[in-house]
Amino acid sequence: MTLIKRNTLQNVFTFTRASVAHYIDSNGVLAQAAVDAPRIDHDPVTLAPRGLLVEPAATNLITESEDFGDAAWLGYFQKPALTTGHAAPDGTTNARSWNASATTGGGSGMQGGLVFNGATPAVTYTASVWLRASAPIDMSFGLDDGSVATISVTTTWQRFSYTGTTGGNSRLFQLSENVNDDIDIFVFGAQAEAGGLATSYIRTAGATATRAADNASRAAGSWVAPELTLLARFEVPPITDATQRRIAQIDDGKLSIRYANGTVGLYHRDAADAANNLLSSLAVAHGQTVTAAIAIGAGGAAGVINGGAVATEADALTTWTTTALHIGRSDVGDRLSGAIAKVLVYPQRLPDTQLQALTQ
Repeated sequence: MTLIKRNTLQNVFTFTRASVAHYIDSNGVLAQAAVDAPRIDHDPVTLAPRGLLVEPAATNLITESEDFGDAAWLGYFQKPALTTGHAAPDGTTNARSWNASATTGGGSGMQGGLVFNGATPAVTYTASVWLRASAPIDMSFGLDDGSVATISVTTTWQRFSYTGTTGGNSRLFQLSENVNDDIDIFVFGAQAEAGGLATSYIRTAGATATRAADNASRAAGSWVAPELTLLARFEVPPITDATQRRIAQIDDGKLSIRYANGTVGLYHRDAADAANNLLSSLAVAHGQTVTAAIAIGAGGAAGVINGGAVATEADALTTWTTTALHIGRSDVGDRLSGAIAKVLVYPQRLPDTQLQALTQ
């Protein structure tokens, strides 16, 4: 994460979070960050840094995220006989396993798995879990028989997620195999949370647990801004709702870069504006890296996304004093729930050609 205010301090921002939280470290290990410690997340396959992880608060509704032998976990037809002490994605030996040849029951005659109850019918939840197997195997994973998908489990740990709306039963989590092959299935880190996104892992042991929201900001100090440029680079998260989540924002929207359901938007507001104005927007894909910049000054407002065409608007700019730069959130919330690789602030309106070059 790079935060730069040109000609002054570099790599300086204030970060708080009232709980521990997990992320993928540079070695590909599921690591735990301490209270108030920022998380620099990494791609679990390439190990490339993704950026500062900023998420809203979330609760794991599964009370035993690692002890699948606990009585809170039921069987899908038959609960598998679980073994313990296997290497897990977090570097511990807390993973469990069962052999697919040892389960019986169900319409196929050979079927078993794990179920966790506690859902409210007709509510959207997202279930997630880490899985690997001694040989590739297809499994069923989701919330219940009416809200489930086929997943391909390999010999490498992967985190799978499923978002759906519960039916008439109370299942928050359902995982099963339907073959009687001699294949060991390894499982770790089950999670179920309200909403349409699998957020970072929240460990539980006997009760539900909540990860607190991330708060990243930079006090503006003496920024008196007849001119400003705000630039950010981030990875588009798999979010499908219309909430305008902030990538970076100055004060209450004087300049802001936002994301909502497949669209990046650039917004500005001068002293005479009663509301934030959309200057430019671009449709983007989940997983895509986006670089966007918005500037305001004597030459009016200008915005560029991914080095494209420059959107401009003439503004009668009045000098205002900023109070804060918010990273991955607005002044009241609207957190991204994703990774932000870079935020830059320039105390000037950069030329249009430079805005294009910086966002390519």
